[in-house]
Amino acid sequence: MYRHTVHYNTFPDEIHAPTAENIGDGFPTICSSVITGDALNVLSRLPSETVHTVVTSPPYWSLRDYGGMSAQIGLEDDPDEYVASLVEVFDEVRRVLRNDGSL
Repeated sequence: MYRHTVHYNTFPDEIHAPTAENIGDGFPTICSSVITGDALNVLSRLPSETVHTVVTSPPYWSLRDYGGMSAQIGLEDDPDEYVASLVEVFDEVRRVLRNDGSL
């Protein structure tokens, strides 16, 4: 999850979800940003309860080295450290995810 892309979408406040009433002839406007960086660092800078959806595929422990990055999740010395790294990231995911959001 190190150096992964965080795609951050926000809907205008008046649109809660696409419905027949608010779509009209098209889809609601989505303000979108793509932020590349360390997932934990990026997530920690996002406001709480603002993310609608999180899609992720964390690396498996000790399976592969993505090269050039010393702080990669999955390269910890033991599985307990790996799980602790995932918990740290997903604590931030939970913080930024809206109450009606999905993971």
